[in-house]
Amino acid sequence: MRSIHMKEIYFDTNVYTHIHNRSGGVTNADVARLVAAIKADRIRILASTQVIEETISAILSSPNEAIGRLRLIHKLAKRKRMIKPHTDFVQAVHAYAAGEEVTSPFISPPLVVKKVLTTPDLEELRDIAIETNAQLQTGHDKLSETYRDKLLPHAKAAKEEGLVPTFEEFWEEMSLSFVEEWSRQAGVLDQCREKGLLGLLEIRPIQIGTLCPISDLYAISYEGRVPKRGDSRDMQHVLLSSATDALVTNDRNLRRLMNRRRIDGYECISFRELLEEIQ
Repeated sequence: MRSIHMKEIYFDTNVYTHIHNRSGGVTNADVARLVAAIKADRIRILASTQVIEETISAILSSPNEAIGRLRLIHKLAKRKRMIKPHTDFVQAVHAYAAGEEVTSPFISPPLVVKKVLTTPDLEELRDIAIETNAQLQTGHDKLSETYRDKLLPHAKAAKEEGLVPTFEEFWEEMSLSFVEEWSRQAGVLDQCREKGLLGLLEIRPIQIGTLCPISDLYAISYEGRVPKRGDSRDMQHVLLSSATDALVTNDRNLRRLMNRRRIDGYECISFRELLEEIQ
């Protein structure tokens, strides 16, 4: 059970990196304050397999740092509970279609995760890193193709005609398409249409998980943002963070994307802003 003022948070991988390396403005005093807040149960950090996989991918370039960051995750994050893989969040769509409750987004850490965090094997981790990097590239290529072939021509025409929408107008236009795709991928499109597709946006993980890609599409289409390799993984982290009260990330652009709309009981903040909250 949560204490009255306790906040559950999700750390983006860049936060673990900055804490481990004492970079990005993070000091020893900052880390001491964070650890004290964890011990006092003022905050609880929840990890995910995606954070662990992304950390493992650093093995190929900086093995010692990657091992250090894995040990840091083990030190800071809850050890008996973690967030389900992002692919499991499709259950929320099934629940909506069937008129059922959304199941808990948490699981006990699998044995393989416990092993990676406590007794990592460098050779095994290299294999995981190679697979993770391939997945990142595939995700990047897929998103880039969608932007190039479907969205940018439409945005270019709109800008030439002076019809650039506000973000709220863009959200109203795109959100239905996104929840429709969620339903199609879950195999329950007809059931969700019958209940009302926009009702899906009242479900927390779907609302948060839809905001990020739509905000990103707007930035790319109308603000000149160039897609980057880690965009698909960023969207996974955002979806996973919906199981908590806050996504803590030092990626300024990701914070800007997520803060275009206010979501009750959820925030996207920097590590520095988190420290200010727990002073």
